[in-house]
Amino acid sequence: MGSFPRTRKRAERTGSRRAVLIGLVVWGLTLVGGLLALNLHEATPGLAGRGVAQWPGDSRLVPAKPRATLIMAAHPRCPCTRASVSELAQVLSRCAGLVEVYVLVFTPGGPEPSWRPPDFLSRLGTLPGVHLLDDPGGIEAARFGAATSGHVALYGPDGRLRFHGGITGARGHEGNNGGRRAVLGAIANSSTCSPQQSLVFGCPLFSAPSPSAGRVSRGSD
Repeated sequence: MGSFPRTRKRAERTGSRRAVLIGLVVWGLTLVGGLLALNLHEATPGLAGRGVAQWPGDSRLVPAKPRATLIMAAHPRCPCTRASVSELAQVLSRCAGLVEVYVLVFTPGGPEPSWRPPDFLSRLGTLPGVHLLDDPGGIEAARFGAATSGHVALYGPDGRLRFHGGITGARGHEGNNGGRRAVLGAIANSSTCSPQQSLVFGCPLFSAPSPSAGRVSRGSD
């Protein structure tokens, strides 16, 4: 009879250790699952949009001549936009004077004072040759085929598309990537016949995708 309390205590300690072990295993699996989900999200591209092969004639923007013209669609409330803007600044630091830039800052269709460009976008607008433009409802972005924040379209002096897509390697990630290299190459060699393309990593600009998303169109003549 005297050994019964000791046996019960050992059983309780064993049960406690088992509960702690199970808790650690569950916590570890949850952590790993969360990290995998985060990595999967970062590596998942947004809607590709479409490549508009010729500068859209109904756009209020004026292409630069004889330089190339770069268009970026930017949603100020997308957390991935900061990385896209940083990569654009890197591009401009390597090709100063070779390209004119329009950054289309998405705003709601109606007036909403709280939709101000964040500081990193405002600083980009201070660079030579960069123009920040409000884009109510994303109308201009849609004309250039953008469906995702961070979408870039580069046009040569002849008004033909030279590149479209993203310039980051993943959502919210900065650093050397294929899109940035492609747009730099397209700026350096504006006589390239076929436009380059890359994946776009960012948030959707619109609640529903355009029926023409993913296609290359001729634009408006």
